[in-house]
Amino acid sequence: MKKEFKLLGFSAIFVSFFNFSICALDYWNDGLAVSGGYMSGTTIKIPAEGSLSFQTPIDEQTLAKAQISFNSSSIDTAGTVTLTPFSNRILDLGIKNVLHYGRFLEYEGSQADYMCLGQVSFKNKDTANPLVFSVGYGMDFKKSSIKSNRSSDIKLNDLNHAAFLELTKRFRGNQQLIARLSSFDDNYFPVFFTPYYSLGYSIDVNQKMTLGATGALHYTDQATLNGAIEGFKGKLFMVYRW
Repeated sequence: MKKEFKLLGFSAIFVSFFNFSICALDYWNDGLAVSGGYMSGTTIKIPAEGSLSFQTPIDEQTLAKAQISFNSSSIDTAGTVTLTPFSNRILDLGIKNVLHYGRFLEYEGSQADYMCLGQVSFKNKDTANPLVFSVGYGMDFKKSSIKSNRSSDIKLNDLNHAAFLELTKRFRGNQQLIARLSSFDDNYFPVFFTPYYSLGYSIDVNQKMTLGATGALHYTDQATLNGAIEGFKGKLFMVYRW
């Protein structure tokens, strides 16, 4: 039993850190994105890791994305489909669906997630340099498995909330700033509510290439009186379009 409790405790730490992966790039154009970053925590440090993702519109209402992310301790894959059945110059209404699978390499565990949430975006009428405020809410079904050498494998099923607030601003026609508070990432699904506070910047070098950087502060137990800063992450990315 002590072994199992230790495994459960370690799995919570593992999900909170090693499964974080690279921040979603939905808001930085369509194309092939390559990124690399570093994360540090109060108890665990992760060296450089990277991700590769491809994002493309299927039609005027559907955006699809596939991504793989990896570091020395885990490999994560995710597929995202965002439907926007209603859109005009000042308002977008949509549904985001994410299917994620992560494999823990060293400790023979895995985590699968299916998340679905509704999202709404409000835009000003400046189409060249828009200011966009977005909010989303939904649910995340999580299925985790941890191998045990002394008993049957530990299996956990959870249904968690998922939410985000996001503000983006385009300026000078080719640059963008973003501020985001989110309980999840397309490859990162911690127990609610241990959010990331993120800031990002990008610049369109030309019509085919965008370069950028993001940084984030990770908070744990945000919804309780025991909330504390748990770690930081930063990354550089490049998006190529053809």
